[in-house]
Amino acid sequence: MSVCLDFPNVFQIFGQWLFDWQTLISGILALVAALWAGRILNKQVQQSEMLANEQLTRQHNAARSVVPVALAAISDFCGKISGQIATAIEDRRDDFDAAVDQVLAQRNKLEKFESVEIPSEVILTIKYFIETLTDKSNVRHLAELLSSAQILQARFNSFRFTDSHSISGLYELLLDTAKIALLNDSIYNYGRFLDDNQFSLIAGKSINEAWELIHGKAQSLVFKRNSPDLFFPELAKQISSKIKHNISPWNEKLE
Repeated sequence: MSVCLDFPNVFQIFGQWLFDWQTLISGILALVAALWAGRILNKQVQQSEMLANEQLTRQHNAARSVVPVALAAISDFCGKISGQIATAIEDRRDDFDAAVDQVLAQRNKLEKFESVEIPSEVILTIKYFIETLTDKSNVRHLAELLSSAQILQARFNSFRFTDSHSISGLYELLLDTAKIALLNDSIYNYGRFLDDNQFSLIAGKSINEAWELIHGKAQSLVFKRNSPDLFFPELAKQISSKIKHNISPWNEKLE
């Protein structure tokens, strides 16, 4: 038996085998390198996200800690407005059925309210607080609070007692004030770090529930007046009308 080796072919086969293995090893090394680089990149991304979240948490806690100061200013704003409104209603308590408020205005020598303004730093504080929030419902709550407060400020400062519908207008202003006071007060526990739960009243509340809460807040605004019972029937009447006509207390999209 004889063995014949074709050395040129052997070297060619061995060379091809060695080349294939080198290609395979190179591919494996490249894959390992890619996986390692991906792991490092993913770790860097996670670290960046963690640092960003930590920074946002610090900013949120800082904004949250000063929010009660802004809330107190808004409470004061609501108190000044509701006090003037209540006084104006009391001055007209004997004339609910009268048709000439002009005569009453001349008698009281008062044509409009004493102007009340929201301090600009309050707006900036709330704005900074909103920038640190991630819960959309809480953001919507604060947006409702700010926009409603600004609308009330404009309506209150431009209100004229010579309007023949001034009595109903006064109660409308009082309910608007109650809504803002309600939205404002619901944030206090969160701002004082006493409650970490969602503070928004807008999500999950039906129109009826929202108006009942506003009704209760309106009653509390006039409860310490000399004759609080003077206000309750008309407040109940207006709240019932809004619920009956399915009117939302929250700002709605303009068409």
